[in-house]
Amino acid sequence: MASTAIRTPHFAPAQQPNVAQALRDLLVSARTLSSALWAAAFQRQTVSPVELDEASQLRALADDAMAKDPNFAQDLYALADRVERAALAGQTV
Repeated sequence: MASTAIRTPHFAPAQQPNVAQALRDLLVSARTLSSALWAAAFQRQTVSPVELDEASQLRALADDAMAKDPNFAQDLYALADRVERAALAGQTV
């Protein structure tokens, strides 16, 4: 007569999550998130008045050139718009 032995693996019981540690991690994450949101909401990006003055000077040049060369004036208006948008976005043209 033959006998067969079957080994059943014995696993260590899974550790239950520690509620206190989970709550502590949650509070730390919430504090980090709230401080990041606060900084993003109230962070002011200053616009350089020099760049805005350049945009207004370009528009003045475009006003002067409108009668002589409308296409060039439109290009100047477009450039003034790009300078202004880049200044508001904090970039350079």
